[in-house]
Amino acid sequence: MVGVHRDTPYGWLERERLRGQGTPFADALLRAKEQLADTYEEHLFERARSEKGMPGVVSSIFMLKALRPDTYRETVQVKHSGTVWNASVDLTAMSPDERAQLIELALMKAREQIDR
Repeated sequence: MVGVHRDTPYGWLERERLRGQGTPFADALLRAKEQLADTYEEHLFERARSEKGMPGVVSSIFMLKALRPDTYRETVQVKHSGTVWNASVDLTAMSPDERAQLIELALMKAREQIDR
């Protein structure tokens, strides 16, 4: 409790950004956030080693997800570049030889994409 309104630091960050100044406050805030995340990790690991059951650990997990989303995220975004084929083919109307040719063509196209 330092005696400033909770929105005040965000105002400081925004002013630094708008003025194009160096970011001493933002850098200090990032360092403090990393130190807090380190403390939470240490605390959580110690509790996991020493306690049976883990009361309160769930809230620590959520805090770590907020502090280090790249490390503790539950979802992964996959970006791809290239062509997405959106074609439907009635395989039942094809002969076994035609299906084999289609598979070979798809494999050839996939290899071309990998070799790029």
